[in-house]
Amino acid sequence: MVLYHWSKGIKLNLPYVIIQHMIKTAQFGKNKIAIPYGMILTKIFKDFKVDLKKEHSENICHSFSVKNLHHMKKDDDEDDEATAVEVI
Repeated sequence: MVLYHWSKGIKLNLPYVIIQHMIKTAQFGKNKIAIPYGMILTKIFKDFKVDLKKEHSENICHSFSVKNLHHMKKDDDEDDEATAVEVI
């Protein structure tokens, strides 16, 4: 739809299209999924200095510590060694 309007030179209310797409995605999804356009909206909010400090995210994000990354590297190295032994 966006490309059609763009190619024909027809005006399009892009914010309306984005919001409608976000609403339909939120209503359709059986599981909680990420709303589309989150990254671009965050960039726009930052550019316009919108204060988001009081907003709470409903996403559960897991962070990795240096210790976790160290263990991942060890596991990866062990897998590489096991593969090398199997090849010989």
